[in-house]
Amino acid sequence: MTLTLKQCQRCKKRKSLKHFGPRSNRKAHPYKSICKPCEAGQQAELRASDPTYRMRSALKTMYGITIEQYNEMLDRQGGVCAICGEEETRTNKGTIRALCVDHNHDTGMVRGLLCANCNNGIGYLGDSADRVRSALEYLEHHD
Repeated sequence: MTLTLKQCQRCKKRKSLKHFGPRSNRKAHPYKSICKPCEAGQQAELRASDPTYRMRSALKTMYGITIEQYNEMLDRQGGVCAICGEEETRTNKGTIRALCVDHNHDTGMVRGLLCANCNNGIGYLGDSADRVRSALEYLEHHD
C-alpha cells in the first residue's frame, strides 16, 4: 500500500491526503489545496479581519443571498420586523441579534426579515396562512 502525499499550498509541508478536505469539484481535483489545519487558521483570520464574515457565510449558505441583499431588505423595511414593525430585542452574548431571514421552506424563496418572536410564531403555526387566520379569529373572539 502506497501512502499518497500532497503539498499544502499554505504551509508547504507534504502531508497524507487525510489532512486535506474534499473539494466541491471532486472529479478534477478531489482534495483542497491547503491542509485542514491551515484552512482552520485561514478561517480564523477571516473571522478576525471581517466581523461580518460569519453572517456573510451563513446568508449565502442558508438562503443564497449576500449581505448586501440582506441590508437592502433591512433598509426597505426601515430596520424593523416585516410583521410587527418592531426592532429585534433578543440578544446573543449581550449583543442585539440581527433580524431573521424568513423564507418559504418549500421553495427556498426569501420573503423578508422578521424578529425572532414573529419568526418563531409563524414557524410554530407551520408557515400556514390558514392557521394564522384561524389564530387571528380566535384572538379577536376571545379578547
